[in-house]
Amino acid sequence: MLTLRTKIARIFLVIFVAFFVCVPVFVVKAGTTSLSKTEEAASQNDKTTMIDNSVTTEPEQVTETVDETQSTVEETKPKVTEAIEVEKTDEEIADEVIAGLWGVGEDRKVRLTAAGRDYKTIQKIVSKKLSATSSKSTQNRNYSSTNSVCNNPLTPSMGVKYYNGHRETWYSQRVLPGKGLKIPGRHVASDGTIRDKDNYIVLASDLSYAPRGTIIETSLGPGKVYDTGCAYGTIDIYTDW
Repeated sequence: MLTLRTKIARIFLVIFVAFFVCVPVFVVKAGTTSLSKTEEAASQNDKTTMIDNSVTTEPEQVTETVDETQSTVEETKPKVTEAIEVEKTDEEIADEVIAGLWGVGEDRKVRLTAAGRDYKTIQKIVSKKLSATSSKSTQNRNYSSTNSVCNNPLTPSMGVKYYNGHRETWYSQRVLPGKGLKIPGRHVASDGTIRDKDNYIVLASDLSYAPRGTIIETSLGPGKVYDTGCAYGTIDIYTDW
């Protein structure tokens, strides 16, 4: 039989062997566990970094996409060319006045002023143009009732005619003799108009519209302003009717 001392020695041997066998396994497992946790943490960090990157870059991509879309829309929009209105010169406005596009009398004055035009400046240009036209038309011309400017001139029965941008009326020397008018070579033409030595028809006008001496083309031919006392924008033709 084994003695007590031998039994105790065997027990210590078993414990000693078990200790040196189990401890390394435990250490290895513990190391493996620590390594697994480290790898897992690293993996989590990688995932977090990927998420951060995706969050950071995604708005830039969206912004770029929106910018590209807007650019495409801008390129596809039809380009509208703004019409630049060129302001007419006083000369052009004067031509329109002569053509009757700005009315007559006070209406013309109001409309020109409302359009930002200086009425007196325009009227001077109009008078100058009409004087030049009339001067040319007086050369080698025999004025008579059958040789007037238009085919339908002012007549005694007509009373009023709109012509060349003004309103024409007539008054008679039988009612208003006009002895105070200084009309050189005053005479009665075959059409019944009172004319001067140069065969200009004697006219009356508002002096702010056409001053004395202004030559105006009327429906009966060129006339010259000698008198006043009529409405603004009206040309009163002196006659023997």
